[in-house]
Amino acid sequence: MERSWGIDATRKLAGEGFKRAWLPLIKIDEVVKTKWKNFSAITEPTPAMHFFYFDETKFGEQINPCFFIGGLIFRDKDLQAHEITLSQIQQNFFGTSILTQQTEMHGREIFHGKVHFKSRKLADRLKLLSDIAAFITTAQLPIRIVQIDVEAHRRKYRFAQPEYQLGLMLILERFCDYLDEVKDLGLVFGDYEKDEITRAVLDFSQFKLAGKTPMYFGRQLGIICQPAIIAGPKGGRYLSFTGKDAKRMR
Repeated sequence: MERSWGIDATRKLAGEGFKRAWLPLIKIDEVVKTKWKNFSAITEPTPAMHFFYFDETKFGEQINPCFFIGGLIFRDKDLQAHEITLSQIQQNFFGTSILTQQTEMHGREIFHGKVHFKSRKLADRLKLLSDIAAFITTAQLPIRIVQIDVEAHRRKYRFAQPEYQLGLMLILERFCDYLDEVKDLGLVFGDYEKDEITRAVLDFSQFKLAGKTPMYFGRQLGIICQPAIIAGPKGGRYLSFTGKDAKRMR
């Protein structure tokens, strides 16, 4: 014979034979509540992303006795505010905040009055450079620069590593040291040109694969994401402004 079992969980009355008093509701102790509140408030901080935009000045025996490579570091949470400021600087000079090839601002072109700065007065161009410098200092943007005395480097080593390859490796190590200090992640951006620097970026992928650079004891590069090489005007405002920083190093 089949049987069914059931549990009657309704609250019984005294007339139904339940003579005892009901137990009080179970409540969590205030001490336990406080401990749980403090425990749940402890969360692992989400790593921020830092964007490193670099550019270089090429070595020339007569013009540039040294090879420079350097850049600016932007934190992800500050990008929107920086974008507003840079757009305003562009608006003040060009009358438009739309970024095109005709509104890009490169230090050498601004200083020498080349390309779309050709018809602008020197005073206006100097004011533009001053505004850019003020933006960098006011925002307290971290700057990393590597300088290589090319002739001294070539005299010191019998088979000297190409300065562009050495410079890229050193600037990546500087950026990685910065990320170690702030304990965050980073992404590297460089201007796309058919030059040695662009080809040397392939070395970075090899460094990442090996886990470190070959200089001295080697620096770990695991906290730097793979580099993004941006072409021409699509590089955006930050690469354009970084270019002025590299040019000023001369």
